[in-house]
Amino acid sequence: ECEVSMATSGAEALAFCAQQLPDLILLDVLMPEMSGYEVCDRLKADPRTRSVPVIFVTVQGEPADEAEGFAHGAADYIPKPFVDVVVQARVRTQLALKQASESFARSQIELFQRDKLASVGRTIADIAQELSSPLGNALISACTLQDDLAQMNLLLQSGQVKRQELERHLRVGEESVGLVLSNLQ
Repeated sequence: ECEVSMATSGAEALAFCAQQLPDLILLDVLMPEMSGYEVCDRLKADPRTRSVPVIFVTVQGEPADEAEGFAHGAADYIPKPFVDVVVQARVRTQLALKQASESFARSQIELFQRDKLASVGRTIADIAQELSSPLGNALISACTLQDDLAQMNLLLQSGQVKRQELERHLRVGEESVGLVLSNLQ
């Protein structure tokens, strides 16, 4: 039903997780080199492994030990000796919870993207409506005239105005003013 990989130390477990992200981790508290709590802390500090559920399976079965495990980020805590069917049920439960959480996160992202797309669509529709209205046309014409006058002013200041350029700017200005007036009437 599940593919199981095993590590004999915390360092080995962390190295394995760095190479291949597991779906779930069964972790003993008492291990050589570093405790299971320390391994869990490192897993929860790493963005890649933060969402991997950790179930402590340990001989330390006092309520304070269990609370300590949850304080370090464990999803569940199973004291030894354990019953196989209980461990299997808890593993299935954690995997189902993880899958549901990932599905929910994907749905949230899709919903956000749909809302964003709808917002862009509304903005485009608003702009199209604005552009099709007489006032919108007047606004566009006034903005064009303003840009053209600013460009003409720069040319005048630089002393690079040619008669042909001046005549073109005057024509654009007259057309823009005519459009503004006709749209405002």
